[in-house]
Order: sequence, then C-alpha cells, then structure tokens
Amino acid sequence: MGCAFVYAGYVKLAEPWQLFAANIADYEVVPMWAAKFLAHTFPWFEVLLGLLLVSGRWLRVSCAVTSLLLLFFVGLMVHAKLGGK
Repeated sequence: MGCAFVYAGYVKLAEPWQLFAANIADYEVVPMWAAKFLAHTFPWFEVLLGLLLVSGRWLRVSCAVTSLLLLFFVGLMVHAKLGGK
C-alpha cells in the first residue's frame, strides 16, 4: 500500500498541477481555490504517507490516516456516481 501511495503522489507531481486541480474540481465538493490548494499539497502528503507506510514509522497513525483517506475516496466515488457525475 505504501508503494502505491508513493507512486500515486509521484505521478501527480510529474504532471502539471492544473490537471489534478481540474480533476478535483470535477467532483464539485470543494471550491476552486481549495482544489488548487489540494492540487499543490496533496501529492506531497501522498508521498509522505506512502514513505511512512513503507518504512514502518508511526505505523498505527499512518495506517489509520490511510484507512480514513481511502474511505473518503470511496465516499467521493459513491457521491459522484449517485450524483450522475
């Protein structure tokens, strides 16, 4: 799981942040200023979280944060599906 988060963050950092901001904005859950902020900061958070999982540092905290984050992602997908997006 840690490697997947490191890779996902790396892929987002390798592309222009505007693409990721547009993807976030498509969900229509946050305003555009928040989508831009998330597009700048979230990939770094993903990489950090992935590295914590791989290294085993703060494992309970990093596992709990990962679980909450994945639950949030599933909730967003359900919201988008039910909302017709």
